[in-house]
Amino acid sequence: MISYVPRKNSNVLLLTSCHTKLKVDNQQGDKGPNIMNDYNLGKRGVDSMDARIEDFCCKRKTNRYIMLMLYFIVEVRINNAFSLMRHKQSYQKAKKRFMRKF
Repeated sequence: MISYVPRKNSNVLLLTSCHTKLKVDNQQGDKGPNIMNDYNLGKRGVDSMDARIEDFCCKRKTNRYIMLMLYFIVEVRINNAFSLMRHKQSYQKAKKRFMRKF
C-alpha cells in the first residue's frame, strides 16, 4: 500500500499486487509513482465503458440497494455483449473481404 500526496490536503492511497518496489518516474514531468501512471493508462477503458453505459442506461428509481447492483450488473453485461458483437462483426467483415480477394 502506498500513500501519495500530490498536493496539500490531498491524499491518494494505492494498493497493488503488480508493483513490488516503489519507483518514481521523473521523465514525464509528473513526479508521481509508477503505479499512478499505470492506473491512468488503464483508466481510459473504464471511462469509455461508463460513457457507453450512460448512453444505454436501464436504471430505474429504487430504494433497494440490491436492485441497484442488479441493474449495474445487467448494464455491464450488455456493454460486454455489445463489445464482443462489434469485435466479431469487424472480424467477419475483414474475413469476407479477404475471401473475396481469392
